[in-house]
Amino acid sequence: MGEIGQFVQEAIDCSGRNLSAQAFSLGCRAFDETLKKKLGSEEVSEKEYKDFIVENWWICEFMGLLGRGRISDDVVDAMKAKIPGFGSTHKIDDVFAFIVKRNVITEAMPVGFEFHSSLYFESKDEKIFVPNRFVYGLIGTAIFNPINKDESLPDNYWLEFGSFRIFVSELWGRTDLLERAVNFN
Repeated sequence: MGEIGQFVQEAIDCSGRNLSAQAFSLGCRAFDETLKKKLGSEEVSEKEYKDFIVENWWICEFMGLLGRGRISDDVVDAMKAKIPGFGSTHKIDDVFAFIVKRNVITEAMPVGFEFHSSLYFESKDEKIFVPNRFVYGLIGTAIFNPINKDESLPDNYWLEFGSFRIFVSELWGRTDLLERAVNFN
């Protein structure tokens, strides 16, 4: 099992034990390492990060938000207010690039961000609540990316997406299966 597979396995384990912050940090690491592997570089620019998020947002949305729709403008504005230096020109890809990169470095969410069991991002009580299952969008990006087709996990790890439940070992690099599930739902 490679490093990305290890991060995915640990993220699934932590998620199953309701350790949302740890699961999310591990999901961010799997996402980050997938991007580096794709680029063939340890150094990733801000633009490359944002492009990778935009390219894979459909996976994050389908698996992490169960296809429940986009994040409201109110929540995006509240997110920007929590991140120093972010203004009206920054978009959701900027926000997520910041959150993922910050999490990779500090293994923690930025101040003012917390997890909850809802399927939606919410802003209340001066906090941004992130769905605890959003980690599946991050690890889904790693699992389904063709660059990771050589990764593996023990056969007793499975993933649910849409109305499907399949062993992760069958999914590495199989974007085609996820596309079919998205179209089926």
